Amino acid sequence: MPPQTEGIPTKIRGIEAGSFQRNAAASRPGDGLDMRREPGNPVDTNAIQIWNRRTKKMLGYVSAELAERAAPHMDEGLPLEGVITDITGGGRWKSRGVNLWLIFPGGFGHLKGRSEAAMRADVASKAGRAQDSPRSRREKPRRTSGCALIVMAVFAYLALMEALKAIRGG
Repeated sequence: MPPQTEGIPTKIRGIEAGSFQRNAAASRPGDGLDMRREPGNPVDTNAIQIWNRRTKKMLGYVSAELAERAAPHMDEGLPLEGVITDITGGGRWKSRGVNLWLIFPGGFGHLKGRSEAAMRADVASKAGRAQDSPRSRREKPRRTSGCALIVMAVFAYLALMEALKAIRGG
């Protein structure tokens, strides 16, 4: 599992649609993800699309709860990025799912004044995966591919460089 201080684990939403399922099938753990705002979305004006950098295909959306907090900051020019940590499901009659590590370079503390730990706890509880739940204690730890770890290390390095640049005033 990636270091908890560098992002938020979450899942892509809306991936059940046919074209998104095909796009997920072409994706791999470790693929970088770009987030794009979709303020004209008729269902949610805070909508954030998730695009695979390697395949150049849209995979789905950020959850409405996270989009509500992140969209105003993206509208101010702060980037939101991610990396695929796992592709789940698939096969003859099963839908695919995509787990990702969501990254705001520079951290998540600016989201409505909440600490990153509070954001992670909120996301975990909404997903039914609270850290102290009996279910989470029974789950087997997942292995992260070497490629995903390298990508996450690069994102961490870039976030550190941006923070140092901001501190130095450049």
